[in-house]
Amino acid sequence: GQFYLVVEYAEMGSLKTYLRKKHRTHSCCNATYGLDLPGTADGRRDYYQFSCERSRFEPQHTYFHKEQLSFAWQIAKGMAYLSDMKVVHRDLATRNILLAKQKVVKISDFGLSRDVYEGDAYLKRSRGRVPVKWMAIESLEYQVYTSRSDV
Repeated sequence: GQFYLVVEYAEMGSLKTYLRKKHRTHSCCNATYGLDLPGTADGRRDYYQFSCERSRFEPQHTYFHKEQLSFAWQIAKGMAYLSDMKVVHRDLATRNILLAKQKVVKISDFGLSRDVYEGDAYLKRSRGRVPVKWMAIESLEYQVYTSRSDV
């Protein structure tokens, strides 16, 4: 029989494209504010509060910073899940992060991923192209990949 893979459609495209469209000159705001981030599986809500300074307050910048923080939080949660499942992604980059409805982040492109069930690391033995722009130094130097080198 044939093998089919069904995936959710990410209507907003890649995070890379989205951020490039939204890019403006940003500086920090002089307000302190919090952000409700996507909840955990047990229904708790995560909350993060931060502050920084700038000479004038611009609401669109504040929103954009909150949005970026939400993306970072969701990516970190997704990568923690992959680590718990003993999977090393090896190609985490904004081009491989997709945005679904309501700006929910989806980690994609598992073409370079490896499972590390038997150990905590994957040792690359073959020659082949790798995305050096985003690689950890230990991976570049020793060809060793772990969940820590993913981030």
